[in-house]
Amino acid sequence: MTVTFYFDPKIVLLVKKYGGTERIVYWLMKELVKKGHKVYFIGNEHSKMTDIGVVLIPCKVNEDWRLRIPKNTDIVQLFQNSAEIDIPSLNTIEGNEKAGTVFPENTVFVSKNHAQRHHAGHYIYNGIDLDEYPFVRKRKFANRNYLFLANGRWNVKNLKDCIRVSHHNRKHLYVAGAGFMD
Repeated sequence: MTVTFYFDPKIVLLVKKYGGTERIVYWLMKELVKKGHKVYFIGNEHSKMTDIGVVLIPCKVNEDWRLRIPKNTDIVQLFQNSAEIDIPSLNTIEGNEKAGTVFPENTVFVSKNHAQRHHAGHYIYNGIDLDEYPFVRKRKFANRNYLFLANGRWNVKNLKDCIRVSHHNRKHLYVAGAGFMD
């Protein structure tokens, strides 16, 4: 199968030290190549794709990216983009959209709860690259502390429950991130 991904050309992939959706997109492309699929990526010209076997198709910010879709594409994977195209496509919504947003039929969300909050029924869980997060067995209770690294004023990051869980587990919670010093 040939899969073409489109992602906002303002953003360079691969992000090394951050990135939520960006990392998910990269890991998904990497895994599809491992499974034997031909994968194209339409996006920022500075993105690093060749080391994972993905063919980069550079696209400028104001360019009509749909004209860059290879003719042999079986499906186009979109993220937060519901553009009209004549090729089968899957639109993954990673964030929370405004109430009342109407999504095309080919839209999926990242969890059952996420889909329900958007009055939809289809979801596909995000995966992670386990090579980047190897499992290391530690002694029970070896880690005495937790770290919350996000904008604590943003309710969707759920600092309140992090505080509750750390207190319940008798762990110290270090809180760092945007919004605490302004």
